Amino acid sequence: QDKELVYGLVCLSEDLEFYKKHVNLEINNFKQTLFSSAEVVITDTQGRVKFCNANFEQLTGYSSEELNNKTLKLINSSYHDDAFFQKMWQNINEGNLWKGEIRNKGKAGNIFWVSSYIFPIKDILGDIKEFWSINHDITAKVNAQKSLLKKDQELEEAKRLSVIGEFASGIAHEVNNPLAIISSRAQLIDLYIEQISKGNLNNLEKLKNSARIINETASYAAELIANLKSFSNKVDFEDLDYHHLNEPVDMALKLSQSKCVNEGIKIYVKILPEIKVFCNLVGLSQVILNLLLNSIYALRNIDEKWIKIESSISNAQVKISITDSGNGIPKEIRRKIFQPFFTTKDPGEGTGLGLAISFKNIEKMNGKTYINEEHKNTQFVLLLKGFNPR
Repeated sequence: QDKELVYGLVCLSEDLEFYKKHVNLEINNFKQTLFSSAEVVITDTQGRVKFCNANFEQLTGYSSEELNNKTLKLINSSYHDDAFFQKMWQNINEGNLWKGEIRNKGKAGNIFWVSSYIFPIKDILGDIKEFWSINHDITAKVNAQKSLLKKDQELEEAKRLSVIGEFASGIAHEVNNPLAIISSRAQLIDLYIEQISKGNLNNLEKLKNSARIINETASYAAELIANLKSFSNKVDFEDLDYHHLNEPVDMALKLSQSKCVNEGIKIYVKILPEIKVFCNLVGLSQVILNLLLNSIYALRNIDEKWIKIESSISNAQVKISITDSGNGIPKEIRRKIFQPFFTTKDPGEGTGLGLAISFKNIEKMNGKTYINEEHKNTQFVLLLKGFNPR
């Protein structure tokens, strides 16, 4: 019988203790590096603090003894809403990494910001046993961003005031005309009263007519001043709502009407009165007025003078076209025209900020501004969210 005989057994073994020590050494080195370079806190699955390093103590002002077995609600600044933290907890309880920026409050009442990475640590069975939160202090960065934003807002305000000054110069006729009418009619009334006092009653009707014109002109001037007051207010682009398109168009036209008449410019308005556009009412009227004043200036030396304001709507988007009888904008100027301080006007005639601010204002209303290069005349187009209620 053929049988295989076993003559011996070879046993291969490996010292796993060496590898275990090596891995532990690597882990300890990693922890040491991490703990020295970041603010670290370890919590149980309920969010109670089990450990925090010296950096975390220094940042919060709380000692590890004060934080032990307490939740991090202790440093909650009430800046973030409940949904913020609910989403974070949902994410890490599902075994995922969460990262974000958190505004906290230290023991001394100081506010600080951290860039935080929170992740679960699991046991050999795959169950979550604790959470690690690795934080980096970004307070200086956040404060620098706020300071930069404040400077940007101050610059925007300076630009806005500069443009308002430019607008005020452009609509001076609108204010001067009613004042001139009131003044001349008041002088006529003095004359009529003098003649009536001498027994000439033929001028009584003329006196009544002059008084009526003064009253109508005063009402017009009051409305004009109200529009100017609204127009000069700082626009809050957080306050957006649906408005009938004819509202900002009418406001802009009233502030430029007299200047158009004086320049011999015909105005054609073809907008659908029922269309509503999502905007800030004053902000959009400022943009339209700026475009009208630019057109008025550009048409000074052109024989055929007209401006058209038209609208259309498609797929919940309102298209507002402002076209004048000019010959269009040269190609080399188009790419610069929305840049701050760029102007084609004569020195002293403009700041070069009107179109730049108008472009940005339409963006703040979630819209778009562009020049229709295919039109034979000069046409600016505004695109804004809107709808037709009919």
